[in-house]
Amino acid sequence: AVERLQLPTATEVSRDQAVACGALIGRTSRLGLSLGDCLCLTAAASHGAAAMTADRQWKAMDGVQVGANAVRVELIR
Repeated sequence: AVERLQLPTATEVSRDQAVACGALIGRTSRLGLSLGDCLCLTAAASHGAAAMTADRQWKAMDGVQVGANAVRVELIR
C-alpha cells in the first residue's frame, strides 16, 4: 500500500536516530508512547518531515527538539 502512495520510506535507523530516540523515550513515558512511537517521531524529525497520526498523545511532542531538528506532528483526524 505504501508503494502505491509513492512516498519515500526509510528502511534503516542511523546511530544518531537511535541515540535521539533513546533520549526521547525517557521524555515520553508520562504520555504512554512506545519505543515504536518514539522511533517514528525521531525518524520524521531527522528527515525534516511531519509525523502524521491519529494518536492525540503524539501532539504533546509537537515542537520538541530531537537532535538538530524539532518534532512536527500532524493529526489526521
